[in-house]
Amino acid sequence: MNTKSYAETLHTTMRKNGYKSHIIFGDCSTEERDEYINKFRNGEISVIITTNMLARGFDVPEVEIVINFDVPTKKDLQGNRNGDCETYLHRIGRTGRFGSKGLAISIFDRDEDKKYLDEIMEHFAMQTKIKELNGHEQLKTLLEEIRQI
Repeated sequence: MNTKSYAETLHTTMRKNGYKSHIIFGDCSTEERDEYINKFRNGEISVIITTNMLARGFDVPEVEIVINFDVPTKKDLQGNRNGDCETYLHRIGRTGRFGSKGLAISIFDRDEDKKYLDEIMEHFAMQTKIKELNGHEQLKTLLEEIRQI
């Protein structure tokens, strides 16, 4: 996620809905971060919510899915916001590691986020099609299809 406050909101919502999740930020101590990553590795935590802090150096082969709730962006030298290709690559690279299968999903609801994702896809010459979902039911259906893969 791009912001700490959005990550906190998602974390609160997930916990209310019974998901074993934890939130990790840059202001966590190394010990805290290691504790939560170890809990994730051994299945005590099923979801880690974070900003870009874990986009690099998080080599856990058991990561099956990465969901971008924000398309990563950055400002160029002129102050224009663009899709952040490097951060996107590091985020989605957390899944499918070490020869395992993985899935990366990007969720957005603003036209400008689609523009940023299009920039990233063009940069990497991705052949991926963007599937537009309208409402929670279509998202649930998609997630069920993914679970069967």
